[in-house]
Amino acid sequence: MPGVVLLALLGVVSVVVWTTVLGPAASEAIACPPPSSTAPPYSGDTLPRTALDTVAPAPPQLASIRVLNANGMRGEASIVSEGLTGLGFVTADAPINDPLHPDFGLSCHGQIRFGTQGEPAARTISLVVPCAQLVRDVRTDDVVDLSLGTEFIGLRPSAEARSALRSLAQLGEPAPPSDGEPRGGQVGDEVQPTIDPELVQAARHARC
Repeated sequence: MPGVVLLALLGVVSVVVWTTVLGPAASEAIACPPPSSTAPPYSGDTLPRTALDTVAPAPPQLASIRVLNANGMRGEASIVSEGLTGLGFVTADAPINDPLHPDFGLSCHGQIRFGTQGEPAARTISLVVPCAQLVRDVRTDDVVDLSLGTEFIGLRPSAEARSALRSLAQLGEPAPPSDGEPRGGQVGDEVQPTIDPELVQAARHARC
């Protein structure tokens, strides 16, 4: 009887190890399909999940985000857009259907699409949707598109992400003088807010 129990336990361990070994890597878990064959021409490069780790995130009130519907869920893009506004982000435009996926076939969590000017804003939105794939394209403005995929389960920023957004929002505000009084026509020493890099990294941690 003990031998049977041991074999059963070994079987459970084998299943766990097998699942862990064969489970998708983080980069594979967030991978999205290419644009639909009926989509307009588009030039963009998919990036590793860590591609923006060295980019300083922008304060949310300085990040312009446009939400796109690529999963066919009616009304979800509007809900997410309103949620981002509640978190301090600026919505660039009203939500629309994703022109790159008119068939609503973005079978992943979603994509964050941005140009070089939008890298800081893309870094910030990635704290809120850490499982979205990063895509850099040739746009010249700083507007970032958040396209919602079929595996998107709602806007659920972690406690670390919310804390990071609050700290970043403070970075975007004028720093008050330390003593509250100007001296000699000059503003006194300013107290500059900072953000903990480890907090930003923790906000990006997620099981995708």
